[in-house]
Amino acid sequence: MDWDRAAESISREGGTRMMDAYAMLEHDAEVFARAARCLETLPGTVFEIGRASCRERV
Repeated sequence: MDWDRAAESISREGGTRMMDAYAMLEHDAEVFARAARCLETLPGTVFEIGRASCRERV
């Protein structure tokens, strides 16, 4: 398997799952803000979409 394609697939899947989790937390601003702060500390491309979303919403 091509490593670049595998990494891209994992990143895309992780981003999709995070956005789904954010959608579930939208109604609770405090929990959403805590989750956003936690994600800010995590490295890696899987979390780039989530970090961008956090900055826009929090």
